[in-house]
Amino acid sequence: MKINRNFQHHLPNDSRSAVVVELQATLQDLIMMSLQAKQLHWAVTGPDFRSTHELMDEIAHEAQAFADEVAERTAALGAVPDGRLAGLYAASPLPQVRVGFVPSPEVISITANRLKSLSGRLRNRISRVAEVDPVSEDLLLNLLYKLEKRSWMVQARQLDKPRPKLGEAMMTEVHA
Repeated sequence: MKINRNFQHHLPNDSRSAVVVELQATLQDLIMMSLQAKQLHWAVTGPDFRSTHELMDEIAHEAQAFADEVAERTAALGAVPDGRLAGLYAASPLPQVRVGFVPSPEVISITANRLKSLSGRLRNRISRVAEVDPVSEDLLLNLLYKLEKRSWMVQARQLDKPRPKLGEAMMTEVHA
């Protein structure tokens, strides 16, 4: 990704270029996460429809806000962030969301996997950015904190299993 070498900044041009590559990859991931969350928001079905529908909307909006912060940091380093759709699908490691209705448990599973994958890639980027730009590192660390918190909240929905009726629980304990 090109940076404007005439742009005045405290970081050397080579360092800025290295950081911008990591920020651009993060921007693409976040835009894809936003688009996929919105697709799942429209496609979700099942008994948990409403809460999952609203959750996907929240995740889409959060990812858009995070993408904006990353894009602005990229611009502050003298590069033009690229959020065009043409390159997103080719560059993204995220598998595409299938077309059609998706049951709520599957939406939660897909989203949990996407958040875990994104967090892993972000951790790798943070280690590379930390060497040259503490400001971008801080931005990415804050983003990672928020993504991992959201990941926990999504995964917690997967752990919510139906509770046995009181009589059933007592029978299980007696026979166990």
